[in-house]
Amino acid sequence: MSVFVDSNVFIFANIEEYPEHVIAKKKLRDLMDKSCKILLNSIIVSEVHYKLLK
Repeated sequence: MSVFVDSNVFIFANIEEYPEHVIAKKKLRDLMDKSCKILLNSIIVSEVHYKLLK
């Protein structure tokens, strides 16, 4: 199965201060455990990169 993941999920999963951190991290782990193909585009990569560098 292929799943398109929004940038917020990656951001929340990487920043512990967000209240959504635990949920986002668990959802990504669940997708990986199920061998799902995670889809994203260059805009998502750019948004996550920008936010995590701040």
